[in-house]
Amino acid sequence: MYFDQAARLPVHAINWHDRLTAPSLGDAHTRFTGGLVGGLGEGRTLLRGPADAAAAEARDAIVQTGGRGILVGPGCVLPLATPEAHLSAVLTAVKAPR
Repeated sequence: MYFDQAARLPVHAINWHDRLTAPSLGDAHTRFTGGLVGGLGEGRTLLRGPADAAAAEARDAIVQTGGRGILVGPGCVLPLATPEAHLSAVLTAVKAPR
């Protein structure tokens, strides 16, 4: 699997489309000691919403990793057309006390 090959590289973090392809963030958290970047489906939920679904993905990313070693972000790029309300909802979810 390509993830395992990437996990052996001398890098501090790995970013991939965790909402589209394996492994899940929770599984990756057990297979890579560095940081993980992901949790948000940029082409679906983040772009199309609704805002509370984008926030739910952010919360799920935190739960899957225990809130450690995670940079909540899109699998690849942030679409320029992403509504600000969706980004705001993600930010609020990430800042919420656990």
